[in-house]
Amino acid sequence: MKGIRHVDGSLAGVFCAVLPIATAIHGIAFVGERPTLAHGVALACVVAGIGLASLKARPAAVSNERGL
Repeated sequence: MKGIRHVDGSLAGVFCAVLPIATAIHGIAFVGERPTLAHGVALACVVAGIGLASLKARPAAVSNERGL
């Protein structure tokens, strides 16, 4: 995995998160593994995690000088 040294950390993180999904897809397509509910839950968790990680952080609200 030497190529991962040449990309940003955010892209490397997405790549690493997608590896288990790619493995499951290859297992289903080439080995004849049957998809289960666990596969679906894992896929949903990975997609949700990638979506949450890619959201931009909102700037904090600026308070006035009195702290209100």
